[in-house]
Amino acid sequence: MIVTKVVNGLLIVVLVAVVTTRLIECSIQQYDRYMEEISIRAQYKCGEPKPRIIYLHEIVDNETIWMEKYDSNAKNVRPFGVVLHRCNNSGCCEAYNKRCEPLHVETVTLSFMLVVPSADGTTSKSVFEDHEVKNHTKCSCQKIDDSLIKK
Repeated sequence: MIVTKVVNGLLIVVLVAVVTTRLIECSIQQYDRYMEEISIRAQYKCGEPKPRIIYLHEIVDNETIWMEKYDSNAKNVRPFGVVLHRCNNSGCCEAYNKRCEPLHVETVTLSFMLVVPSADGTTSKSVFEDHEVKNHTKCSCQKIDDSLIKK
């Protein structure tokens, strides 16, 4: 049996094996769901990075520095997280071996406040520290190593 359908101005022709009426209905429903996913996916192409909350422990990528400076004082750091733009999972690529990755980045300086209590705990002081971080400004579909692809 041949089923035809017009989707977004295109004539779609589907060959369906006729076994039972239920099989035909399921096949059409599955096809409709598939086409809906394709339509939704087209709205999310790789290109523009999306805002994400990034926490200080993700910014301080040196474990030794994190442990020395922040680990015991993590609850005293402000802000806990900042908004940065990221390409990862922000858009779809058309090939199985491509992912949405940064094409352009800019370095931005973020200031964090660390409230340090005195030894006796009666007073505290605020110390400000700057961290330079990468903010993604443009994304593109880039080939990834085959070893990173689940098989």
